[in-house]
Amino acid sequence: SGMNGALCKIIGKFDEKEQRYPVYVYETKETVLIKRSNLNIVKTQKKKGKIKGDGKLNVIYDMETGDPDDLFAILFLISHPNVNLRAITIVPGTPSQVGAVKNVLFNKLKLPQGSIPIGSANPNH
Repeated sequence: SGMNGALCKIIGKFDEKEQRYPVYVYETKETVLIKRSNLNIVKTQKKKGKIKGDGKLNVIYDMETGDPDDLFAILFLISHPNVNLRAITIVPGTPSQVGAVKNVLFNKLKLPQGSIPIGSANPNH
């Protein structure tokens, strides 16, 4: 769901007394109560039968700078046995930032080209 543009997840039943849903806001890592009118559904999933999956945490990693700690975080996520690194977003996403990440992933680590989507504010990088 989306709440005022922030991505969030409804984590409980509608609270009749408060007239709000409990939601987890990913950006702030807070659990808050939100009015129904302030939520916009952005994706729904219907599952039938047994829930199947590999039990891994799906992660989209957002980098803000070209600091070495960002690269170490990516390496940690790639190597962690309980994590699926689904994509990397880079802000502001300068050509050198995007190039450095692509170089490490696809040249140094020899991951298949495009196996981890990389996005930035400028899609031409």
